Amino acid sequence: MSGHVTTLLNLCASVLYALRTLRAHGMRQDCLHEVFRSTVLAKLLYASPALSGFCSAGDINKLDRFLNRCKSLNYCSQTTSHVAELFDVADESLFKTVLHRLLSNNKISVYYLRSRTHNLTLTSKSCFMIIVILLPGCYFPSY
Repeated sequence: MSGHVTTLLNLCASVLYALRTLRAHGMRQDCLHEVFRSTVLAKLLYASPALSGFCSAGDINKLDRFLNRCKSLNYCSQTTSHVAELFDVADESLFKTVLHRLLSNNKISVYYLRSRTHNLTLTSKSCFMIIVILLPGCYFPSY
């Protein structure tokens, strides 16, 4: 995974050269932040829900140092989160947009158990076929 992160950072460094050129030609700071978000952050977060689990602490550290450098050069907003937080937001967004539609709205429990983070359940076994189609390569035990 380290090779992938290095290649990704090299691509993003070439985009920083383009951002420096845009700044030299007089682009406003808010527009520069928007270009950074739509190019560099898009490259960093593409497929992050799938790949973030394979990143080592060193890879996350490299990505954080790159973002800190971009903040110090004022290419992005100072409020831009750390890479781990951005990965978590991307994971949550994937869950809400894709998998949340496959879950029923309410689960009624007659037991007094600990509170859950959500009250959703799978609607039927046919949903597993949809999940297998959406997430190829994942192993789901048969029920």
